[in-house]
Amino acid sequence: LCHPFGLRCSPHLFHSRIRSCVLNSTSPLSFQAQVKALPPSSSRHSLFFLPLPLDSAALLHLEEERRVSVARLVLPTMGLGQALLFPVRIVTGVFSFGAAVFGVVGEETPAFEVLRTAGKAAVAYEVRRYAAYQAAETPSSEDGDGFMVLANYIGVLGEAKNEGAQKMAMTTPVASTMGQGGQGKMMFSLPKSVDAPPKPTDERVKTLTRPASTWAVHQYRGAWNLEQATSVADRLRAQLKEDGENVDDRSQWEWLRYNPPFTLPWFRTNEVAIKLRD
Repeated sequence: LCHPFGLRCSPHLFHSRIRSCVLNSTSPLSFQAQVKALPPSSSRHSLFFLPLPLDSAALLHLEEERRVSVARLVLPTMGLGQALLFPVRIVTGVFSFGAAVFGVVGEETPAFEVLRTAGKAAVAYEVRRYAAYQAAETPSSEDGDGFMVLANYIGVLGEAKNEGAQKMAMTTPVASTMGQGGQGKMMFSLPKSVDAPPKPTDERVKTLTRPASTWAVHQYRGAWNLEQATSVADRLRAQLKEDGENVDDRSQWEWLRYNPPFTLPWFRTNEVAIKLRD
């Protein structure tokens, strides 16, 4: 966490085992002197925010004298207009994060039309007609290990792992299916702006065009619990058959999760979807 003006060492901003400090390029002390003057710490790790420009000798000094690894994060120089907008962006980011904590969904979702609502109160559902859309999928276990594979494909945390390194915005929901032995698939829908998905460089990722299809969807809130989701799917399937819906028994049910991990569990939007025959 770095304030753009009064930069000071802030040892309590992070976990007790991590120490953070901002080194001030305007200090009368040299960069090396500031490093040597840092108080000793019992923490296992230290996180330094380093002002630019710093020459290679200064970085090498930090690595050798303090026995740390230096990760170089280069931020672009801000012009006057960007500087004036900087506080606005900070406030917007804070409000966006706060909204996400309380379950507000701001990401793009696949387009659909609600054809009708039905079911009993405990297992109410919508029959939705989804338009065709582009998607990426990968094998995934119950632990959700496919998430980072897909996140890397679209470039959430760094360079996108696809031909051309084309970054794509995160969408929602994350769709999961479970197969035998806890092995299944995880899928991201791709933004509407992506007409032709770039070829993945990770062979575990497959891109596809999801055709228009009809699904019965039950929505509920709560923590991510596969056992609970499976129970909801069983009850929804039974309700659909009772209502005479034309269930596609060849397809697996899907678990749709709309929120990031830091959303409070009781505010998370989850859905179970079962495909219907057209």
